[in-house]
Amino acid sequence: MVLYVHRLSGSIATRRQQCGCAFITNEKEESFKWLLQTFKRAMCQQEPKSIFTDLDKAMSKAIEKK
Repeated sequence: MVLYVHRLSGSIATRRQQCGCAFITNEKEESFKWLLQTFKRAMCQQEPKSIFTDLDKAMSKAIEKK
């Protein structure tokens, strides 16, 4: 599975984008929780504006619980 997260911040003049991509082989809820927490730390504790993924049930549960 591939996961892509995106965060846009700042005004139009100072717009900044942060993004990350991960390849997951262990598609369990705990793995996704860990991944989302890791991305959040890398993005200065800010929530992503969008998450692109396939509609995996374990990923959906991890996103709901964050």
